[in-house]
Amino acid sequence: MWWRRVGRPVFRPAIGKGRGSVRCCFVGDSFVNGLGDEQALGWTGRTVRRARQAGIDVTAYDLGVRRDTSADILARWKGEVSARFPRDVEHRLLFAFGANDCATADPRAPGVARLPPEATLANADLILAEAVGLAPTVMIGPAPIIDDEAADARIGRLERELAAVAERRDVPFLPIFEWCRGCRAWTEGAAKNDGTHPDGSGYAALAGYVLDWRPFRRWMGLDPGP
Repeated sequence: MWWRRVGRPVFRPAIGKGRGSVRCCFVGDSFVNGLGDEQALGWTGRTVRRARQAGIDVTAYDLGVRRDTSADILARWKGEVSARFPRDVEHRLLFAFGANDCATADPRAPGVARLPPEATLANADLILAEAVGLAPTVMIGPAPIIDDEAADARIGRLERELAAVAERRDVPFLPIFEWCRGCRAWTEGAAKNDGTHPDGSGYAALAGYVLDWRPFRRWMGLDPGP
């Protein structure tokens, strides 16, 4: 859980093997949902599988909604999470969004995004400010759209700004935009699908990348370190 010391939240590791149950909510967009994965696991399902293989009693909720922007997530996340967080278990929150905010609103105007960056950043700040009071929270950066260069330029800039918002809220943040663009499994999988969402091999690669990130391992209970 979060311990507050001199007004500053301190991240503590999740429960480990044999120490009870944990409910994890993965809140975000179609990349959280795992769209395009022929095994219907996505990267979130693969990380949860790893946790269960390690003996962690985890119940995971995929709250990824296709085409959702940060405004959509702001409107729905607390109600959806609250319905899945009983009082007698450990809770965890993960957020991943931003790509849809940067998507081109009208193909005839490639310079116009669905949401301006200042709106996305304000939404993210509101979400994280409340989330950290409910459960240990981490954030994953937005993935690239790949087949929309103008949108990807916006996503790259937005990810850096989202990282700054997360830092101000003491939320661990993992950028994935450049990693995805450089990952052959991700880009080739997307090319075989709709041009944006990878297949299972791409999501498996991202799951491995996320699992190598120590804040996520602690969040999930895979790393009991201090």
